[in-house]
Amino acid sequence: NFNMSSGEVRQIKTKRCESLTVYIQGDVSQFEAAIITCHDLGCNYNTFLDFLAHPHMDPIAKRCLWVHLNVPGQGDGDEALSSSFQFPSIQDIADDLIEVVEELKLKNIVLFGEGAGANVLARFAIAHSEQVYGAVLIHCTGSTAGFMETVREKFVGMKLESEGMNPKAEDFLVLHRFGTAEVGKMQPDLKNMMENFRENLRKSINPHNLKCFIDAFHERKNINEAIGNIKCPVLFITGANASHRKPVQELYNSMK
Repeated sequence: NFNMSSGEVRQIKTKRCESLTVYIQGDVSQFEAAIITCHDLGCNYNTFLDFLAHPHMDPIAKRCLWVHLNVPGQGDGDEALSSSFQFPSIQDIADDLIEVVEELKLKNIVLFGEGAGANVLARFAIAHSEQVYGAVLIHCTGSTAGFMETVREKFVGMKLESEGMNPKAEDFLVLHRFGTAEVGKMQPDLKNMMENFRENLRKSINPHNLKCFIDAFHERKNINEAIGNIKCPVLFITGANASHRKPVQELYNSMK
């Protein structure tokens, strides 16, 4: 029986990240298809739990096993990562994901990622194309960080480390995730989602750990040239007002 309101949290030891936390919805032994999700900056697997709880998702939610990946230190209420912990690169997280797949004996994998999480999953698909049946990548960039992105991320990182969560960091993350659309012109559902995102940043996300994730995403390597190695169907999704719209288009063009 599938219950979207309950699931199993597993800590899986890995080589580069030390361990990865996954939230499993569904019985691993009952489903042939597994959908692996990975979240964006300022988020965690609760983003996907909320998404799947929507009534419109009910038909597909019940037909698959869902494995939601948490980037280290990004869970709600997580303590600050130890100073001795070497935060993994985006590539490290992608490389360690195969250990999650092997531990859970997953087959017929579909990938579903947003933002920085989509970049992680794209790297996994490049390296393990034979195990991936398809990928849905939302706001997935393939290029390295540009000059203005670097300036913004360095500034936000310093503010997070010195002040904790603050309005400048919130604005940066809202722009990163929701783009440049005017709040007054947003649909009520999207406006509520944005406000909930801000509230969760203030109450639940550890600022130090978030800075580590932002730094890792900023230091990402280019995957535009390698994206053509993916053999499965890929759906790229972005928006007209998305902050990374052009890099997504470039990544799509590189795959043709």
